[in-house]
Amino acid sequence: MGYFMFARYPARIRIAQLCVDERVRDRGIARRLVEYLRGTTTTQKIIQLRCRRDYAAHSFWPKIGFIPFDERVGRSNQGHALTSFGLLLEGSQDELDLWKAELDGGALNCVIDAQIFFDFYEVDSEKAIPAKSLLNDY
Repeated sequence: MGYFMFARYPARIRIAQLCVDERVRDRGIARRLVEYLRGTTTTQKIIQLRCRRDYAAHSFWPKIGFIPFDERVGRSNQGHALTSFGLLLEGSQDELDLWKAELDGGALNCVIDAQIFFDFYEVDSEKAIPAKSLLNDY
């Protein structure tokens, strides 16, 4: 009826493929496979996967608790967008674990609103305080 392939790392699990036969979809099989995987974790804090935005499964992942946290151009000839999803596991402290698990000594891609960026360099004022709080080292 279905299968999945995954890789287990010390801090995370990455689902490479999850397939369910079209004739038996919408019966909770994919959800049960993910729940099984959750039950086998040891030191891992997150389950991650990438899914093309134009696939029907793209809307499935958030329904079972996965959070989208990155998007990039895929390797297909058409350059379809890939969304990275993460599911926090028991023992994860908060959504910041999504970002920690993604970092492998490289830089984290992020977006910042231009006005917030300008507020970083603004003279201290009531208006700039919320933006400047982002500069704290927590």
